[in-house]
Amino acid sequence: MPADQGLRVLQVTGRSVGGAAEHVLLLTRLLAAQGVDVRVALFGEGPLDTALVATGRPVHQLLPGSGGGAAAAWTAGPVGLVAGFVRLVRLLRREPVDIVHTHTSVAGVVGRLAAVVARVPIRIHMVHSVPGAHPGPGWRRAAGRWVERLLAHLTTEYVAGSHAAAALLQDGLPRRAPQGTTIHYSFDPEALARGATAAAERRAQWHPEGDEVVVGIVGRLEPQKGVLELLPALPPLLAANRQIRLVLVGDGSLRPAVERSLADLGIAYRVLLTGWVERGGAVMPALDVLALPSRWEPFGIVNLEAAAAGVPVVAFAVDGVPEVVADGETGVLVRPGDTAAFADALGLLCADPQRRAALGAAARLRVERQFLPAEMAQAHVRLYRRCRG
Repeated sequence: MPADQGLRVLQVTGRSVGGAAEHVLLLTRLLAAQGVDVRVALFGEGPLDTALVATGRPVHQLLPGSGGGAAAAWTAGPVGLVAGFVRLVRLLRREPVDIVHTHTSVAGVVGRLAAVVARVPIRIHMVHSVPGAHPGPGWRRAAGRWVERLLAHLTTEYVAGSHAAAALLQDGLPRRAPQGTTIHYSFDPEALARGATAAAERRAQWHPEGDEVVVGIVGRLEPQKGVLELLPALPPLLAANRQIRLVLVGDGSLRPAVERSLADLGIAYRVLLTGWVERGGAVMPALDVLALPSRWEPFGIVNLEAAAAGVPVVAFAVDGVPEVVADGETGVLVRPGDTAAFADALGLLCADPQRRAALGAAARLRVERQFLPAEMAQAHVRLYRRCRG
């Protein structure tokens, strides 16, 4: 019998949207393949719910009827969160597990508290965004740091998706807190394979002409992603490079502001907003360049997905991004906040197909050496074994 059989793990996360949800989906499938009895509990409905159910593993909705908002766990209010907490405690008592593995902020708080009440012996929290470390309302940043310091005493181990995130986390934790383990994210090869098959059709749907270079920004339209800040730097780029087609893949609270900005800048006719797509990785094979203007980014799974598809990346050198994108080798990194330099880097790369091909090939090779899905899953299994003793 494999050593992993009999290991019962419940992953608890927020609404199934964005990089954290993509990670939970991939990890669920990979852990199940390793023989782990893995289940999922969600604080909110989201676009990846169907994909999670399709893994064949049990999926429990803790906030039924909460779909629609980008942050269902935040908008549920105290009554909704208490109800979700009670449902989770009952679930853990009805279906005991060895490990509760939480993801995202609110699910991380409620999930660990419920695990303590239900007497789950091992409580692991993955840090997708470090509490209090990034821009936001001062009260929320302070509250995030304070809450995590308290929860550190109830946490068996932390997992960070990048060394940068691990360092930021440790800066805010008590001395006796768990030191944490860095396990880099990985990518979904199945989504990429589907995307490669549909790449030509997708490009045709985007109406590019034969000689156009498709630049994609893939992610939520939220303040973190920096799209609004980048847009004013794009008119000179698009005017000087008629072959560039910009595609914004994703949706979010800033979509109306993005649409207004595109109209005000006079570039709406050069930019396509696709709205949500179920799997961001499936889009990558249809792109020539991925642009990632994030103001902060603990890792950026889209960087891996682009690299695995052989697509070079232009990104701001923030947080964990340099752990994925090697400047001048697999992509181009730009000083954070310098949108003019970002646009210039895009222009140079779009004008040089040979450089794009060389960077993309190097990116694919680096991913195959350092970020394979099976290795990520095995690292989690080793962590679970170590915590179980």
